[in-house]
Amino acid sequence: MGEVAEAQRTAKSVRSFARVDAMSPELRECVHEFGEPIVDACLQAGVRSPRNIRQLVREIWEGPRQIQQRRPKLGTLDWVLQQAGAQISAKTLVRVLRNNDLYIVPKAPTAAMVDASMEEVSNFDVRCTKRTKHARRLQAAILAGIKHLWPDLE
Repeated sequence: MGEVAEAQRTAKSVRSFARVDAMSPELRECVHEFGEPIVDACLQAGVRSPRNIRQLVREIWEGPRQIQQRRPKLGTLDWVLQQAGAQISAKTLVRVLRNNDLYIVPKAPTAAMVDASMEEVSNFDVRCTKRTKHARRLQAAILAGIKHLWPDLE
């Protein structure tokens, strides 16, 4: 019984590889980025353009746009990790990154980040190089960005 099941899994894998190999390079890239089941679902729904598949998947991954429907900030990251087959949660990933002095922050500075940067040099009474001043401002902005994205993370 085990040999038959293994043979069926092998045959299914071979068919899957053949199907993906027959795709255009751009479509194969989507398979590698989002997974074959997601790309197959898009193709079955009539979405054939890799550019349109990317747009559709990203819109779906972003989640609801109304405030009352928004999922927690770690919810999207949890979902992506789960889809990738990761055995850790978003909270665990963020904690591991933090323990190694790595952080996820917004791509663009938020108002809180700019305020923190400006506050860092207001009443600045320490003599230091321009480089050190910029480093201190940047660190203050990064810490504010972390608090903005992960306020509930200890």
